[in-house]
Amino acid sequence: MSMAPTRATLLKLQPQRGDGLSTNRRRRILTMTEDTSRGDHARRWPHATASATSCRA
Repeated sequence: MSMAPTRATLLKLQPQRGDGLSTNRRRRILTMTEDTSRGDHARRWPHATASATSCRA
């Protein structure tokens, strides 16, 4: 699953119930059926979960 093509296809930042989730080739592979989390996800902003020190070579 790739969030960039998913967002481009859906024309919104976060998928909702019934939305299709896509690969980097924009092939639908999953359908969002339920979201039981309490808030934002790493899928929205993947770089937010990586610290500056973990990204250094």
